[in-house]
Amino acid sequence: MDGVEQLMKASGRVVVAVILSMLMGGTLVAAPAEPNRTWESWDLFAPTVVQAPDGTIWAAWVANTGSEREIVTSRGDGNSWEPVEVAVANPGRWDDTPSLAFDAYGVPWLTWSSSTEGDDILHLSFWNGEEWSTLQAVPGAETIPNREPVLAPTPDGGLWLAWVGFDGNDSEIYAARWDGARWSEPQRVSGDDTDPAAYDAQPRLAVGADGSVWAAWTGHEGFLDDEIFASRWDRERWTPPQRVSGDDEEADEYPSLAVADDGSAWLAWDGLVPEAADEWRIHVSRWTPSEGWSEERIVSSPLDSAVADERPSLSLDSTGFPHVIWHLNGGSLGIGYSEFDGSDWSPPRWAVKDAVSDAV
Repeated sequence: MDGVEQLMKASGRVVVAVILSMLMGGTLVAAPAEPNRTWESWDLFAPTVVQAPDGTIWAAWVANTGSEREIVTSRGDGNSWEPVEVAVANPGRWDDTPSLAFDAYGVPWLTWSSSTEGDDILHLSFWNGEEWSTLQAVPGAETIPNREPVLAPTPDGGLWLAWVGFDGNDSEIYAARWDGARWSEPQRVSGDDTDPAAYDAQPRLAVGADGSVWAAWTGHEGFLDDEIFASRWDRERWTPPQRVSGDDEEADEYPSLAVADDGSAWLAWDGLVPEAADEWRIHVSRWTPSEGWSEERIVSSPLDSAVADERPSLSLDSTGFPHVIWHLNGGSLGIGYSEFDGSDWSPPRWAVKDAVSDAV
């Protein structure tokens, strides 16, 4: 671990402690919404965080009360967080996997899945200026159970929604678009697998400034063989899925996706690497119209380091260059970090060291 610690020097160029400031070993730091309710005793997981146009930070996550799960939210200004509140009371149901997004008009939207005994459905709500709206109707009635919804805003004020739905045979990735008035009919994004065990999961969505829309997900190919796939919306339909990760019979999972202003797309994911003693490493690939998806590249810890790099989160800076952070586990816990400068990726380094969180 000494070599990695020397390589991954502290970096002050990226702020990744939003969740860490809220979650410290499963204990909520923010003040309780109601004095008589012990929010700190709840199990907290699945955080989603976005920045509003005015610079405030909005966060949503799952709070497990012991009898049910609720989606709770809070807002921060960089110095403090407002009291935690249940987004929309949903008694008797288990809510899970929230996703937050701001539309082009600055309105925050929140989606999540909700279940009772396997009938998972999707919920959607928006912030009306004072509170979260009553539950909005969303597509997906033909693909129940529906899970893992994700939102992405479009430049014209619309929204894209993707999720994992059941087609009667196996789990597939579906998507639909909100144009400001109605939802489109859902379309299947992933390939139509005939094997019931060939499920698709972990959908991600990203929309570029030019309206380019990409989806990425993890597809199960066989025993201990998951691969990363991607598809692009061509304004009428989703293009046939492309495998982005190498077909190496190893597990690849947890994609993170971003689309640049020039229409190029970036993908990061974690994958098992035999040369790294079958530990996880962070891989990246870039798509351009002229060359398609590039060969994957490892940007995290050296192969001879006894660490696991997991759960990447990729985003673009104001110049369009990608930055990726990940959870680093091995000897010391922490958040790893690398950036692309236009020609190459920087050596991996610490962004947050000795962090207690196990996810970014």
